[in-house]
Amino acid sequence: MRDRLIELLDKEILSLSLVDCDYVWTRNIIGELADRLLAEGVIVPPCKVGDTIYKPIITSRGKPAIWEIIVTNISIFIEKNGVSPASYVIGHLKRTRCGESADFCEFGKTVFLTREEAKKTLERRENATS
Repeated sequence: MRDRLIELLDKEILSLSLVDCDYVWTRNIIGELADRLLAEGVIVPPCKVGDTIYKPIITSRGKPAIWEIIVTNISIFIEKNGVSPASYVIGHLKRTRCGESADFCEFGKTVFLTREEAKKTLERRENATS
């Protein structure tokens, strides 16, 4: 989450084209700002609406496949006591337009930002079962 926040802040702050700004100094400030925001409870979605995310699966016929999911919505629900946030990326499968969702905590485990990551995970699963 920290890396994603730094990436977003970096893109926005450096796009301001601060002519006399030292890049290393700016990067340090961005890191400190990211840490403070996270400490205060900011939630950073792992992707944005319109992105494609990838979910490796084994089909009902036992064949490996990678679902491409187009993100249509990002939902963050926080319980009144603030203890257990539920954060979901919601989208539809590219080919069938069926709905699919993934919790933020699934990213990097069962849902991926790149096809390559999903493919590597699928290959590891196949090798583990053979």
